Amino acid sequence: ASAKAASEKKAQEAKAQIKSNEKKSAQEKKDNVKRAKDVKKSAKKEKEAKKKAKVKAQKEAKKVAKKEKEAKKKVKQEQKKLVKKEKEQQKKADAQVKAEKEKAKAVAAKKNEAEKEKIALEKKAAQKNKEAEQAAEAKQKAKIQEKNTKLAEQRQKEQKAQEKKEADQKVAAKKAAVAEKEKEAAIKAEEKAKAAIQQKKLKQAEENER
Repeated sequence: ASAKAASEKKAQEAKAQIKSNEKKSAQEKKDNVKRAKDVKKSAKKEKEAKKKAKVKAQKEAKKVAKKEKEAKKKVKQEQKKLVKKEKEQQKKADAQVKAEKEKAKAVAAKKNEAEKEKIALEKKAAQKNKEAEQAAEAKQKAKIQEKNTKLAEQRQKEQKAQEKKEADQKVAAKKAAVAEKEKEAAIKAEEKAKAAIQQKKLKQAEENER
């Protein structure tokens, strides 16, 4: 009887164990279902989170791409502006260089012209000086010539005066000699006449005496 009791007890224990195991199994099953549901829920949440993250990432990527595009556009515009500015500056610099070259050319031409003018003026001045010297020389020569001419004329006058004087003296002497001769002849004639008269008187007296 004790063996039977022990066997029943064991059977009851086994039943209880089976029941307990079944309960445990049901609980595990329940837990598993719940876990599976939770996993599913978690997976769904994760999926949604991933989707949200993806959408967010896409939005961010779009924003970044837009920003990059705008930045690139800005950089391009800045580059364009810079290139334009550089071109303008280059153009300005070229124009300045050209203007400076033209200015230098004009200055050189002016300088050259001034040098030519200076040389021409110097030549003119030299020519004038030469002409002045020549004129002064000619004047001096003319003065000397005039002096010489005057001296020659003076000498000629003096010579003529001397010659006239000598001629006049000769004429005077001649006239004096002629006058002297005429005087002598007159005296002789007078004497002769007187002698003749005397002779006549004597002859008359003689005749009267007869």
